[in-house]
Amino acid sequence: MMKKVTRKINEIVLSIKHGYISERLSEITELIDYVFQEYLEENNADLFDLCICSDCYEIIDTTIGNFDTIFDEKIICSDCRDNNYFSCSHCGNYTHNDDSIETGDHDSICQECRNEHYSRCDNCGEIYLTSETTCDEDSCYCDECYNNYCRCASCGNIIHIDNARCNEDDDNYYCETCYRDNDTKGYDWLHSYGYHPTLIFYEYEETTELYFGTETEIDQGNRDNFNSNISSLPSRFYCCEDGSLSSDGIEIISHPMSYNYIMKFRPHKKMCEMATKSGYKSHNTQTCGTHIHMSRAAFGSDNDRLMNFVFLFEKFWREIVVFSRRKHNFSVFDTEINAIDRYSSRYCDLEDDKEIKTVEKIKDKSRNNYGRYRVVNLTNNATIEIRVFRGTLKENTIIASIQLCKLFYEISTFSPDTLELTSWIDITAYAEEKGYTEFIEYCKIRSL
Repeated sequence: MMKKVTRKINEIVLSIKHGYISERLSEITELIDYVFQEYLEENNADLFDLCICSDCYEIIDTTIGNFDTIFDEKIICSDCRDNNYFSCSHCGNYTHNDDSIETGDHDSICQECRNEHYSRCDNCGEIYLTSETTCDEDSCYCDECYNNYCRCASCGNIIHIDNARCNEDDDNYYCETCYRDNDTKGYDWLHSYGYHPTLIFYEYEETTELYFGTETEIDQGNRDNFNSNISSLPSRFYCCEDGSLSSDGIEIISHPMSYNYIMKFRPHKKMCEMATKSGYKSHNTQTCGTHIHMSRAAFGSDNDRLMNFVFLFEKFWREIVVFSRRKHNFSVFDTEINAIDRYSSRYCDLEDDKEIKTVEKIKDKSRNNYGRYRVVNLTNNATIEIRVFRGTLKENTIIASIQLCKLFYEISTFSPDTLELTSWIDITAYAEEKGYTEFIEYCKIRSL
């Protein structure tokens, strides 16, 4: 009832301010008896000087000047204004603290200004003035992050410098598509970087939300040899160029597959055999990685399970480094263990290893270290991408890596308290119980 009366009183007060006094006299009389009579008598006040705070419902004497009219013409007292509202750093209007949006420059802005004048950087995830960003139709980057990007000299799209191709004839940089359009020699099976076909979801005796996709980078081979064997590449895979590889490098990408489908039909086995037969390498290069994508929808809308998943990679970092084959003999004091490489760096730093890591800490770290080139890449809309694994053309190693990701996915349902007490021995025991044979055998090979 009080909220309803407050809205009515403030509506009348605003009408009076705009000169519509006569139309409101009857309502004013009723409200005097209902709300203000006692206050008026005790304080010898004038009705037309009174209103009610829309937040705390206290009566405000406007002659004292301790009130404000905020953006939606709500009348609030000065105490509520100071405690519950902030002044948008862009437009200056008062907005409730719950609706505050922090920018990359640590300013607080309102939602309206966010929508009209600001953009989110696709690399760091921070919000900046649109005038201080560089954008194309699909992406946007702040000035600092744009140092790692450039525009294609042909189509104008923004591309990462690692994926840009330099044309020696004009010394300009091009995206994979434009570079390939100018290349007289092409293969109908080899698509440009960023190519996205209509996905086919493969599953076996199940209906599931969790699908796995793999990206296997291969290099130091000959595309003509690969072309001669292309008919033996299973239809579950397609091939793309990748600027992080040499001129003959290829990225073999799978369509989404359920875990049961992978284990039943083993499509990666034929893929590995075909690439090896074509003379390509993956593990024994300095350029190749194996990336595993998992359906983001399978983690649900609650961000907590996803943070639990990321936490497991940080908690078991020493084991993950060995498992991934990125570095063989390391010391905890070796700074190279921190990043593995620039394409798959961790969220925590070396100093964090000296502290007890918690799920809450990982939430803070992932929030402040947003970016594509993380061990667990969270920037994609449909998938999360695990980028830590070194390239391989051994099917059992690919399966073991998928099983590690599935294990962490299953365990991510546990409470943070349980995960923080979980040991690597617990992980391997769980894997044995679930029958993850390739994972167990691979851990034995890696002495884990």
